[in-house]
Amino acid sequence: MLVTATDIFVYFLDCLNKEQTGTCTPAEFNRLFNNSQEEWVKNKYSEVELTQKRIDDLRILECRDILPNVGVNEPGGEIFELPYNESSFVTTPGNPNGDNHGYMFLLNCAFKIQYINDDCCREGISPEFMASKPMKADKEYAIAKDPYNKPTNDRLYYKMLGNTIRIITGTESFGVQAAIDYLRYPREINVPVPGALQEVNCELPLHAREEIIDIAVRKKLGIYESPRYQQKMGEDAQSIT
Repeated sequence: MLVTATDIFVYFLDCLNKEQTGTCTPAEFNRLFNNSQEEWVKNKYSEVELTQKRIDDLRILECRDILPNVGVNEPGGEIFELPYNESSFVTTPGNPNGDNHGYMFLLNCAFKIQYINDDCCREGISPEFMASKPMKADKEYAIAKDPYNKPTNDRLYYKMLGNTIRIITGTESFGVQAAIDYLRYPREINVPVPGALQEVNCELPLHAREEIIDIAVRKKLGIYESPRYQQKMGEDAQSIT
C-alpha cells in the first residue's frame, strides 16, 4: 500500500529498477514527485469535461475564501485579491486545517454588492452572495450591448486581472465582498533525508498516487536519456578517475 511518502519512494525505486535505470536519492525523488503531483492536478483540471469522478479526484484540494474589496467603493474600482503565493507552498487563511497552500485554479465566484439606485428599490448590502459568470475578453463589449445578457444587479460578471478578481455590475452598485471556491496547490510530500524535517505523506487518493508515480518515473527516465545527463555522468566519471 502506498500509504506513506517512504512507501511511495520504495515503489518508485522498484519501477526504476524494472527499467534498469539505477537509483534515485530521496532529495531528488521529493523534487520529482512534487513536480509530478502538480502536473497531475493541472492535467486533471484542464481536461475538457469535469466529470464527477474527476471532481472527486480533486475534492480534497477545494477551498473557500471570503475576499474583501481592497479597492475603492465604486463600480469598476473594486479589487479582490486572490490568495495567491509566488512559492505556492505557503499557508494562507481560509482553510481551518492549515492545509491551504496557495491558490491554483478558480472554480466559482459570487459577490455581495452595495445597492445604489437599484431598479427594484433595494438598499444596503445584498443579504446573500450572488452568483456571477466569467466575462470573456472577446465578448465583453458585445455582452454590454445585449439587453438579455448585459450585466445588471441580478446578472453579475467578473474578470481576472493578474492576481485579482474584478466584478462587473453594469450599474451604479459596487461589490463589497467576494466568495470564491478554488483549488489550492497540493501539499508537498517529503521523504526524510539527513537533517530534514519529518516525513510528510501524500494527501491525494491512492489511485492518484499511482498515476503521479508513473509521471515521476517518466520524468526520471527522460533525465537518464537526456544527452546533457549522459555528458555529465561521463564528466563525473572522469573526475573520479
